[in-house]
Amino acid sequence: MSYPIDGVTGVKKVEDGWELLMTLIELTRIPSSSDVLAEYAVSLDRTGEIVSYKQIQRFLRNQVGIDDGE
Repeated sequence: MSYPIDGVTGVKKVEDGWELLMTLIELTRIPSSSDVLAEYAVSLDRTGEIVSYKQIQRFLRNQVGIDDGE
């Protein structure tokens, strides 16, 4: 299954490739302010292939930037 990318919020070059922080749209709703988004940490090798990924957090679009203290 694939989700549309909403944005890339971080990029870091590492010895074996790249590390990215990406926000994906996991569920589209009407209105779009209630879309369900998730932030993922993604590791790429030197050729750009995905080595690993991990979901960091899940939230509604209208909750972006809210810190819940975790």
